Amino acid sequence: MKKLWNRINWLIVAFVVTIAYVTFIVWKVELSKIWVFLSSPNLNEIGDFLAGVFSPLAFIWLVAAVLTQRQELTETRDQFAENQKVVDAQLKTINEQSDLLQQQHTLAEETAKKTYRLSLFQERYKIYEEFIAFGAKHEKRRFKEPAYSEFLELLQKSTFVFGKDIERWFHEISEAIYRMQELWDTEITHGFSDSRGLFEIYRSPEVEMEYKQTSRWLREQFFSPVERTEKFSDSMRVSDK
Repeated sequence: MKKLWNRINWLIVAFVVTIAYVTFIVWKVELSKIWVFLSSPNLNEIGDFLAGVFSPLAFIWLVAAVLTQRQELTETRDQFAENQKVVDAQLKTINEQSDLLQQQHTLAEETAKKTYRLSLFQERYKIYEEFIAFGAKHEKRRFKEPAYSEFLELLQKSTFVFGKDIERWFHEISEAIYRMQELWDTEITHGFSDSRGLFEIYRSPEVEMEYKQTSRWLREQFFSPVERTEKFSDSMRVSDK
């Protein structure tokens, strides 16, 4: 009913009523009589007649104008309500998209963290294996050159994936290897005899003691499971932060 009421064109209704009203007046009074009356010189009577005839028409058109304006206001209000619904739906969609993007961002961030932790652990484990292989390779050569230069490369790699504890420990090992090479270059020579074969000759007992202590300490670092576990266990763990 309300929709039917809003679809009515009140100006057309007013026009139809006007035609019907004028037709009724002409039929009731007769056109010839109206023409004779309008030809009368009495202007006051003519004015009263016209006022009486057209007052209902003015009222009809006034009502039609009011109803038309009311329709327009109703349509404007309904359109505003529809627009508000559209805006609310768009805001809801935007909020849902924002929540989805936030979830995707959180998931991507968690995935990146897990990937980083896995990659970091793999790099640390790779250096751990290189550390063991280095000890097996150079212990047989008594840590002579190029042990020092190769271990410096391993030290440089470790600084990118390990903390300060491993870095300090690797520095201690590199200094010990460097000291071993210094002893071989300046303090130790070789001799040969039929009974002993090839043997080392130390410049002094102190040099021999230092060499053996340094060599023993290096072997412990590379081959003692207890020593390696103590140094690497905490550093191999990758923090979530």
